[in-house]
Amino acid sequence: LSRNSENENSTWRHVWRRSRSAAAALRSMPRRGFTFERHLLSYMASHSSGDSSTGARDSYNRLALLRIPFLQRLLLVRAYQSRLWNSVATHRITLLGFVLAKGDLILPPYNEKDEEEPAPYLYQIESTPELPPKATRWRPIIHDLVVPLFGCGVRKPRNSAGEAMRKHLQAHGLGTPVVLELEGEINNSVPGQVHVVLGSYRHVVSVPSALRWKVVVSDEQQVGSRQRE
Repeated sequence: LSRNSENENSTWRHVWRRSRSAAAALRSMPRRGFTFERHLLSYMASHSSGDSSTGARDSYNRLALLRIPFLQRLLLVRAYQSRLWNSVATHRITLLGFVLAKGDLILPPYNEKDEEEPAPYLYQIESTPELPPKATRWRPIIHDLVVPLFGCGVRKPRNSAGEAMRKHLQAHGLGTPVVLELEGEINNSVPGQVHVVLGSYRHVVSVPSALRWKVVVSDEQQVGSRQRE
């Protein structure tokens, strides 16, 4: 709630930082926008935090977050997944470079028109260089390297990239899987129902293919050429 902002809609932020009063900050908030903050402040204004113990505080914070509509909470989780992926991918390239290393996860390319080649299969490099046992027409290259998008059902690299992911998650108090609890009266769902956030894999190096291109002279270049003439 205390993000810095200098625009004309930041009055309520100053009120919150100064008073820590959710009700006062809510009264100062514009009628439009700030959906996340509005839901949080509405809960905080109508509910006392009560017991100051860690468990009570965690429960209070959890209930406040559940006031945010489910799809918007899911958006926050997706943003965290992407941030974690960026950190781990940067760590992987910075330490190990643009070559495959032991413990990397690789996902081979797949050509739907090639009936003789099996569908993509996730491999973990045990030694370098290595030819995966089921691969027949390709050798793994850096373009096949993937880093998992954290969530349920993914494997972690068995090298420094996997260790970096573990440390990030441990620092934020997270494990596997990530679950979002759905509040029945807010989301019209069954009380106690959980939504499991699934993971996936993203290639670290993307290679464009089947491209068509041409050189186009812009209007500004044409005008400058005529002026020189």
